Amino acid sequence: MLMIWKVPPKMIVDHEQMTAIEKASGLTSAEIMEAAGAAVAEEIMHATEPGANILFLIGKGNNGGDGLTAASLLEDRKVRFFLADGKPVTREAEAALHRIPASAAV
Repeated sequence: MLMIWKVPPKMIVDHEQMTAIEKASGLTSAEIMEAAGAAVAEEIMHATEPGANILFLIGKGNNGGDGLTAASLLEDRKVRFFLADGKPVTREAEAALHRIPASAAV
């Protein structure tokens, strides 16, 4: 079964505003990535059954790191990922990449 979430694009805050919000949170980029990845993984676990095939299309920045973090938390799903824009360029996203078995790469 193929599930695609169709959410209309909607800018809530721009890049500069998000950077200010993240800075004001007092959390590190790695902590924010872990929280975002965990939230995504939780939603996927609620929407799919154990053993489901999950494909992550990963960008090279911290949003891609969020996806890699989520993928690393889905141990009972058949997770695959594709680095759609090259290898991660941030320290945090690179660390997230190393938490997933290389065999999961497409």
